[in-house]
Amino acid sequence: MPYSPQVDNFILKAQPFAHPILNHIRALVHHTCPEAEEKIKWGMPFFDYKGEMIVIVILK
Repeated sequence: MPYSPQVDNFILKAQPFAHPILNHIRALVHHTCPEAEEKIKWGMPFFDYKGEMIVIVILK
């Protein structure tokens, strides 16, 4: 699945130290499950596979 512009925007707005971490998690999910769909839910990056949540990234 293609990368979501909303998740791109989330990563750009995150604190600079988080950028490589978020990009790494994102790449790992897409490498492991290429069919995963990414979106923003509850204000955070969310990865979905066939309607089921597989990963949500929570930043504090």
